[in-house]
Amino acid sequence: MKKLLTSIIVIVLVLTCALTLLTACTEPTDYEHTIVFYSNQGSALRGITAEVIAEFEAKYPGWHVEHDYSAGSWEGLPNLIVKDIRNGNQPDLAYCYPDHVATYLTNRTVVDLNKYFASEETFDVQTYDKSGNKLDTTIPTRLGYDDEEQNDFSAIYMADGRADNFTDVTQYGYSSDALLALPFIKSTELLFYNKDALQSLVSMMKAKNDERVSLFVNGENIVAPASWSVLWAQCAVIKEYFPNVTPFTYDSEANWFITMCAQNGWKYTDKNADEHFPFRNQSGLEQWLQDLYGHYKNDGYFLTRLTLDSSGGSYTSDVFSKGVGKVGDVTVDAGEGGGAIYCIGSSGGATYQDSVNFSVGIAPIPGTDDGAGNITNKAIAQGPSFVMFRGGHGVTNADEKEKMTWLFMKMMLEPKWQVKFCGNNGYIPSRESAYDEIADVDRDGNQITFGQKLEAKQTTIAYAAFVAHQMQMSGVFFTSPAFDGSSTARQCVESLMIKVLGGSGATLSGVKAAIQQTYDDCGGMN
Repeated sequence: MKKLLTSIIVIVLVLTCALTLLTACTEPTDYEHTIVFYSNQGSALRGITAEVIAEFEAKYPGWHVEHDYSAGSWEGLPNLIVKDIRNGNQPDLAYCYPDHVATYLTNRTVVDLNKYFASEETFDVQTYDKSGNKLDTTIPTRLGYDDEEQNDFSAIYMADGRADNFTDVTQYGYSSDALLALPFIKSTELLFYNKDALQSLVSMMKAKNDERVSLFVNGENIVAPASWSVLWAQCAVIKEYFPNVTPFTYDSEANWFITMCAQNGWKYTDKNADEHFPFRNQSGLEQWLQDLYGHYKNDGYFLTRLTLDSSGGSYTSDVFSKGVGKVGDVTVDAGEGGGAIYCIGSSGGATYQDSVNFSVGIAPIPGTDDGAGNITNKAIAQGPSFVMFRGGHGVTNADEKEKMTWLFMKMMLEPKWQVKFCGNNGYIPSRESAYDEIADVDRDGNQITFGQKLEAKQTTIAYAAFVAHQMQMSGVFFTSPAFDGSSTARQCVESLMIKVLGGSGATLSGVKAAIQQTYDDCGGMN
C-alpha cells in the first residue's frame, strides 16, 4: 500500500509538471540574491550581456542576474515597468530614457545614484552557496568611481540623468542635485548617402556643363550637404537627373521635428511646469512645416518612415539600401532601381543603412543656415541609460541588494565591455577611455584600439561610430528636458508631422490648426 501511495504521488507530480510545461517544478526565484534587469536588447546585445552576467556571477558567488527583455520595444519597456512598480515588483535595474525616469519618479522608487557614484566606501560583498546560505568569504569592493573615472564619462551624456534635466524632483523627495540615471551606450542621427550615385550624378552634370555641380563637390571630392538649404537645392537637381529616385529619406518624424526646434531655437518642450509644451507659439515653425509639405507633396523630394508605410512596419533605410540601378543607359550603381540618395537614421542602426549595391558615405546631419552663411548644427543624443530601483519583490535585504545592483551596473559600464557592446553596431561608448581599449588586430597582426578601429572606417558600422564620436566631441549633441508626460509630447509631434504631410500643410491655417490640436493632445490648455 505504501508503495502504491508513493507511486500515485510521483504520477501526480509528473502530470502536474507536464501540464505546466515543466516550469512549475523549477525552484522559485530567490529575489534577495537575484538582480532583476529589464531591457529591450536585441539578440546581439543580449549575447554580450550574458557574458557580463557570467563574469559577475563568477566574481560574486551566490549572486545572480535575471535578464528580462520581454518588453521588446521602447514603447513596451516603460509600460511594463510602471505596471510592475504599481505591483511592488519593480526590477532592480533597467534600460531607460530620461522621459521614462520622469514617470518613474512619481512612485519614489528610483535610486539616487549620487550615493554610489563618488563613494569611497569599500563594501564587503557577502558570498553565498547555491542554497542561499552565507559563506565565510567576503569580497572587499570599492563602490564608487575615483576622480579620473568620474571625469571619464561624457558630460553631455551625464547631463541627461541629472536632476537639472527634470522638472522639480524635490516634490518627489529627491535632492536638487540628484543623479537619476547613468549613460550606457549612445547613438545619434547621421546622414547616410550613396557615394556611387552622387559620383554618377556629378559626371552627368559635368558632361552637360551644369554649373549646379558645385552643390555636390569641393574640388574633385563629393561632399555631403552641410545645411538644409543646400540639401533642398540638391534634391531639385537629383529629381531632375534621376526622376524615379527619392532624393532624401528620414526614418523618424519625431526626431526631425525635435531637431529642427533645437537648430532654430524653437522651444519644443520645457521643464517649467507652467508651460511644458511651448511649441505652438514659435515664430518660424509654422512656415517650416508648410514648406515641408510642399517639398513632400508637390516636389516629391523625400519620404519618412510613416509616409512610406503608415503601419510603421517598414523603414526608409529599406528604400536607401536598394540603390538607384540604371537611369536610362547610365549605370548608376548595382542597385534594384528607385532607391534614395540620402537617408537620415540612427548611428545605432548603421547596419541597416549598409548596402551591397553601392559605397556608403556618412556625414553629420545638415544644419540650419541663417542666410548669412552661419550654420547651426544640433543633433539629438540617443541611446539607453540605466536607472536603478529599490526594494522590488518585497526583499528584506534592500540595502545589500541595491549595492550589488550598483556593482553589476558598474561592470556593464567597464570600458572593455563598452567596446564589446559598441563593436558590432553604430553605438558609441559613454566613457572616453573605451576608445583606448584594444579592440582588434590589423592585417599585419598589430593590436589596434577601439578608436583606431573606428578611424579606419573599414565598415559602415565603424564609419558611423567614428562620425558620431566626432560629433560628440564637437559639442553638437542636445537633449530634451524630462518630465512626467514628456514622452507623450514626442508621440504627439510625430502625429503632427503626419497630419501636416497628409494634407494639413497645404495652408498656413491648416498648419496652425494641426499645431493647436497637437498641443491639446499633449495635455496643454487652450
